Amino acid sequence: MRRMLLLAILAIPALALAAKAPTTATQLLAKAKAASGGAAWNRIHSLRSKGTIKGSGLAGTYTGLEDLSTGRSVAHIKLGPIALAQGFDGKQGWAKRPGGEVAPDNSPDAKQSDVNEAYRTARAWWFPQRWPGKLESLGTRSDDDKTFQVLRITPRGGRPFELWINAKTHLVERSVERSSDLPQTTYFSDFRTVHGVKMPFRQRVSNGRKQYDRVLQINRVAVNVPVSAANFAMPKQVIHDTSIVGGGNRTTIPFKLVNDVILIPVSVNGHSLEFAVDTGGVAILTRRAAKRIGIEGKGALQGGGFGKKSVDVAIAKVKKLVLGGKVELRNQEFFIFPIANLSSVLATKFDGSVGYGLLKRFVVRVDYANHKLTFIRSDAFDPADAGTAVPFTSSGGGAPLVKASIDGIPGVFKIDTGSIAALTLYAPYVKSHDLYSRYSATPATIAHWGIGGSSRARFARGGLLKIGSVAVNDPVLALSTAKKGASANKRIAGNIGGKILKRFTVTFDYAHQKMYLKPNKNYGMPMNYDRSGMWIKGKGKNLVIKSVMAGGPAEKAGLETGDVITAVDGKPDVKIGLSGFREMLRSNAPGTRLKLTVAHGNASRNVTLTLRRLIPEKGGLKR
Repeated sequence: MRRMLLLAILAIPALALAAKAPTTATQLLAKAKAASGGAAWNRIHSLRSKGTIKGSGLAGTYTGLEDLSTGRSVAHIKLGPIALAQGFDGKQGWAKRPGGEVAPDNSPDAKQSDVNEAYRTARAWWFPQRWPGKLESLGTRSDDDKTFQVLRITPRGGRPFELWINAKTHLVERSVERSSDLPQTTYFSDFRTVHGVKMPFRQRVSNGRKQYDRVLQINRVAVNVPVSAANFAMPKQVIHDTSIVGGGNRTTIPFKLVNDVILIPVSVNGHSLEFAVDTGGVAILTRRAAKRIGIEGKGALQGGGFGKKSVDVAIAKVKKLVLGGKVELRNQEFFIFPIANLSSVLATKFDGSVGYGLLKRFVVRVDYANHKLTFIRSDAFDPADAGTAVPFTSSGGGAPLVKASIDGIPGVFKIDTGSIAALTLYAPYVKSHDLYSRYSATPATIAHWGIGGSSRARFARGGLLKIGSVAVNDPVLALSTAKKGASANKRIAGNIGGKILKRFTVTFDYAHQKMYLKPNKNYGMPMNYDRSGMWIKGKGKNLVIKSVMAGGPAEKAGLETGDVITAVDGKPDVKIGLSGFREMLRSNAPGTRLKLTVAHGNASRNVTLTLRRLIPEKGGLKR
């Protein structure tokens, strides 16, 4: 046995010397091209495809046009009650949303996605002159009883993605790209020969959660159809579904500011509701509100937010939406979310929100100091007195993304009027700049609670936030510790929320992708952070503790997660309310003693909570 083992060991160097050199990426791609048609691909310059698309309980149609020689493409999709389009004109991507809104893909992340799609459209792995890229062989992998030879490709101007080539057939069967916290895989199958080349007539796109997979089945392909620049150009936005009640070029409605979130009265199909104005989101109805007013949704799309969990989201059509009795929108797409718990987080009634679709139709001015929201027709807007202009970008017309820096560290940040936080720094950004140790940060606690549940962070005091040329001193920072959800996003640095924005009159001009910031009377006010070390939600007439910070005042007072606060200084907490109690915990001086009556199960006890400063009054990176 020892002799056999010795012979085996002695044979290893000889075997290594005799082994064939590994197959290069270029050789693998040459075999893949030969297996799928070889030189016949050289004669194909354009493709028009038609088919059906299914996913998340919805079905519809697909039409696509590809210009292989340049990477230009356009796709028109009708899925259930919504219709949308997206394209790339050779330089820039664009998207047409279900409500008819049209916007360029000009955020850094969107540009990388468009480049990758253009590279794949051009089949540039076979035709590198069409779009240069770096090729690397990652060896073999096995999955689904198949062996694949895997390449990593990084197109010039794009991000890395993987190409999986079946080791037996040499056909490209998968493309894997990480564009969020989950990798997205496109599976290619049902190969058929058209004009001498093999094409996949079936594509399945998945992020690993099969209930949200999208399946595209191609029925017809036309080869070498005529194409022109007009086929791929961003269409002009034409919207006729909006009006100011009584006419005119502008109107103003009052709003409530609750936990730094803008809330307005609305009428949905004649029913009175209360909505948030959320630049960070789409038009939303809570499931409870939709049921109450008799609106039914279709499908079960994947939705998410700051929490780590996904939720099923339905799509519905609202015939008539009126904001504050002044602005009317007709036939609007809404997404129905199961988010009844937001009312307990905001400490007020919450039935849904309006976002991008509304803001794209007007110039919208938010006067935080006087609680007024003004809607101005784009052609009647004069920016002369609006304040400092800050350009923003977006991904197909999503939330505004601005260039900003915190204590000299640059990044791209989302502007989010729907966030109750000040400045949330996403976990990848925090880790890449070692900010947990470079700031004097608290232990982790709940920072956000919304769609998908809670999200945790460590809190600190920044020194200087610069949004373009506009400065905000000593902002409160939430240094996210999330591994999933919005604050685990690797593509942007963080989120600028209501506690920052309320220091300005903020004007959004989506048509020209500009935000204007004009300091108001709140500009110089200190930005206080909670001095109790606990996160609280509403529970009926009481307050419930959902998180207690390790070593904080609440823990030292003996308070626990699940405790229900029934009285503050002898007064029932319903008198002060969640919003008032949170403000008390932020604003009362360190050393203030609060006498709380607390229930847990059937037991009740009295607790004295002594407030303490948990982050410095002045901030900045450690020296």
